[in-house]
Formats: sequence, structure tokens, C-alpha cells
Amino acid sequence: MLVVCCGMQRSGSTVQYQIACAIAETLGIGRGVGWDWISASENMASGERPVHVVKVHQPNPAFEAKLGPAFTRYIYCHRDIRDVIVSLIDKYGPMDEAKIDHHVRRFAISPFEPFSRRPGALIS
Repeated sequence: MLVVCCGMQRSGSTVQYQIACAIAETLGIGRGVGWDWISASENMASGERPVHVVKVHQPNPAFEAKLGPAFTRYIYCHRDIRDVIVSLIDKYGPMDEAKIDHHVRRFAISPFEPFSRRPGALIS
């Protein structure tokens, strides 16, 4: 099974990924495989530790279609958009409206619907 930790940029999805990895590793049922779809493999279920956790910010419909909904679970983390903007400014420094708009649309708003509409998605 692939557990996809996903969410808005600056929403806590990294902590969410770290917690999911720790649970899978502590229970001996899986491991973290990385921070991008490239880290995941279609053959993961055949191993002795069948749970694999990956962290992403953008959907990858082509890869997900190969796995199928029975093999994939999503944990989506979201945050108030105003908090996301403040966090972006704290991380990257002063930004003009165009740059803020780009980050918000690309990493906060556009992935929400594709991820949150997946079967069995947990939204936190």
C-alpha cells in the first residue's frame, strides 16, 4: 500500500509524513520512500514491508492510475490560506502579489480538489 502524505505548501505535510513514516517503521509494516512520486514504485506491495509512505505536493494521475485506488491512501493536510501566505513570506522573505499568487495557486489551491476527492482520503 502506498500512503501519500500531501497537502498545501507550508501546511504541516512534512510533519505528517514524518509521523506516518515513524508509525510504519515502528510497527515494522513499512517505511518512508521519499519526497516525490519518483521515489514510489508500482511493485511496492510485493515486498515484506508492504506499506510505503511518500510525500508530495502535486497529484500525479498517470502514476496513480497504475497503482489503482485499492493500493493508495491519501492523507491531505490543509491550512487557512492566510496562514500559508504568512508562512511563505516568513520562509522566502518579502514577496510581491504576483509571486504570492503563483505560490498560492500552484501549491495551495490547485492540488486541493484532486487530492481531497480521492476515495478514502483523510483530510486534516
